[in-house]
Amino acid sequence: MPPQEWGVMTRKGDIAYLHVLDPDAPGRLVLPGTESLRPIRARILGTEVPMSVVSQPNIEIEVV
Repeated sequence: MPPQEWGVMTRKGDIAYLHVLDPDAPGRLVLPGTESLRPIRARILGTEVPMSVVSQPNIEIEVV
């Protein structure tokens, strides 16, 4: 995924990490260019706070 106004995505193996660098980023993010990824779950790193994740065709995430 190319860099976005709110931040970037990196990958290590099968795990993708979103780096939301903009404190004013919206609560729901659409991740362009992620049509081929099939997310299993999403959470805030270092916590168990779940995130809603939908793939249609791009991934969309939102803090639950």
